[in-house]
Amino acid sequence: DFLAQATVSASDGEPVLASGDLADLDNVRRFAVAYLRREQDFDLQAFGERTLQIDCDVLQADGGTRTAAITGAMVASYDAFTRLVNAGSIKAIPLRHFVAAISVGVYKGLPVLDLDYLEDSDCDTDMNVVMNDAGHFIEVQGTAEGDAFDRQTMNQLLDLAESGISELLRLQKQALGLTT
Repeated sequence: DFLAQATVSASDGEPVLASGDLADLDNVRRFAVAYLRREQDFDLQAFGERTLQIDCDVLQADGGTRTAAITGAMVASYDAFTRLVNAGSIKAIPLRHFVAAISVGVYKGLPVLDLDYLEDSDCDTDMNVVMNDAGHFIEVQGTAEGDAFDRQTMNQLLDLAESGISELLRLQKQALGLTT
């Protein structure tokens, strides 16, 4: 479960704040911010001289907190942008692509999507994948924690991650009322 809230000040130059707390906040924040500042996915010029701060509350952590932070922060960002548009502070939502992330791995010889804590702590391969809704990979970070993996296994994991991220992107848009 993930809770991301955004509160927005309508005046130019005021920060856009999201509230939350996370035990490993600095690590998660660095991980999430790297993807939410990409000019390929956000029109930072259209956003203007503003600051967007996203803090993430992970309500139930069973692995995947960093990937959940990216996926949830994307929703909170869109919500904050919508509030700025509605207040007349910006003309349009400065978003080019939605972004989501998920973990995949090899656990007991089988590819697994969205590793839980037990799977993550005992897997042979652990991989975090970040993609946008154009189907482009933003980051692929994988480690052979146990047995090394081959190209075929990596391709299986990337295919699995792509299908999971596709579902996350659909759910993001659904949560924001952008799909029916």
